[in-house]
Amino acid sequence: MASENTDVDLVNFVKRKHSEANEDDLARQLAETLEPLRSSYFPIDGWTQQSLLDSFLSVKSFISCVKIVCAITEQAARDDIFALRVQFFKFCGWLRTPEGAEQLGTIQKQATLRKRARPGQEVGTVALVHILSQQLSDFLEEKKGRRFELEDEITELRLQIATKQAELARDITRLETEFRPASEYKQMDEQDLTRLYGRKELLLDYAHQKIAFAVQAGEPRVANSFRRYLAAAGGEVVDEVREEVKVRPPIPRAGRGPGRAGRGAGQRALLAPAEGRNDGQERGIAIREPKAGVLRPVRGLLRLGESFGRR
Repeated sequence: MASENTDVDLVNFVKRKHSEANEDDLARQLAETLEPLRSSYFPIDGWTQQSLLDSFLSVKSFISCVKIVCAITEQAARDDIFALRVQFFKFCGWLRTPEGAEQLGTIQKQATLRKRARPGQEVGTVALVHILSQQLSDFLEEKKGRRFELEDEITELRLQIATKQAELARDITRLETEFRPASEYKQMDEQDLTRLYGRKELLLDYAHQKIAFAVQAGEPRVANSFRRYLAAAGGEVVDEVREEVKVRPPIPRAGRGPGRAGRGAGQRALLAPAEGRNDGQERGIAIREPKAGVLRPVRGLLRLGESFGRR
């Protein structure tokens, strides 16, 4: 297998060298064939193998065609051939054909670019610079035209946005007026919550009162719910309150007996404080005296606590 690969590489190498030799030989033959035309001021330096390929001409066919003139050894005879009036007339007629006009325009453009080229700059580079300049000009023109097309629409949309913003502001003002005091509510931020936590003792005192009133009213669920709140908040339940709930059954709620009169009397009897004691002490329950500014629970708060306890 390795031997076969080596043979293939050798064959390819020979073919490549033969091709390079042929190309070098064709370039040499072309230069030798065109050399007699130099004395007649033909620009043969530009008639290279690549230039012929660019014009879709093979070197062999070109050499075969021009040999009829280049083979003439006398320069005077060659000049007479080049000066044939009929051939010059035919050549000028060819320049008027589409193919000749294209060639003539290309030559003229190259001459113009050659004049604009800087020292050492090739004509091809100058041509690319002009293409880029034209592309940039077209881009700016297209962008400008597109901007003019959309400018009026953008202005109209901005006007509509401003109108809607003004309408929204009016609606918000109207809603704030209609929904007072809810519209005046301000949600507590972190500082407000911190200040509220600083009044923790007041909340704990309120929780103790809530437990005592719930026990007195026969609401064990409410009492247990607030005990859990105290435990979660870091508060401690008074021992007497804890003992009272464990050893004594819940007191029936007032008004559960027959008749509305019985309900009212029972409720007043349960909620009436003993003389010289605060609420709950008549049952042997130790309750902290609330500090100034703390409201005592009322029946509505009991119902609220009951709803929390059921949760």
